[in-house]
Amino acid sequence: MGGMGKTTLAQLVYNNEKVVKNFGEQRMWICVSDDFKVERLLNEMVESLTGHKYETRNVQGIVRKLREKLNGKRYLLVLDDVWNENPDKWECMRNSLLGIGGSKGSKIIATTLSMDVVSTMRTSLSLTHHLNQLSENDSWTMFRKRAFANGGPIETSYLVAIGRKMVKTPLAMKSL
Repeated sequence: MGGMGKTTLAQLVYNNEKVVKNFGEQRMWICVSDDFKVERLLNEMVESLTGHKYETRNVQGIVRKLREKLNGKRYLLVLDDVWNENPDKWECMRNSLLGIGGSKGSKIIATTLSMDVVSTMRTSLSLTHHLNQLSENDSWTMFRKRAFANGGPIETSYLVAIGRKMVKTPLAMKSL
């Protein structure tokens, strides 16, 4: 469904209280899109971890920096909106990620709309999860929890009617 789906679900997982508790500050969210440059992605991982811009073109140097930050620690990496189907670039990225050396329990989540990307990544189909469109009831439940949370507006019939109309528009849900 355009405007709502894989990215939003990944964000819900990424910000989930249990996930935050499990991975702490070793959580990285990288928007990949069409610009699949291994150096850029690794630099953004460093920036996500340190809060400081990091720009170098030396892949080994960036991997070394990431190893300093993540070695022996459990981390979560989300590679969001992946479109790259170039096996050589994926091999470089895979080798770089293997060189970081996080501890057991580290996880990497990639979101994509392309099964060709899944194939190029050499991801096992048993580790692939296909998302279906949210039902109107599920959308309403998610909207309601957010819109009428503690400190928010009171759930009146007028606001419920407006909310029920909004959940029919995926972009409105994503904006919320």
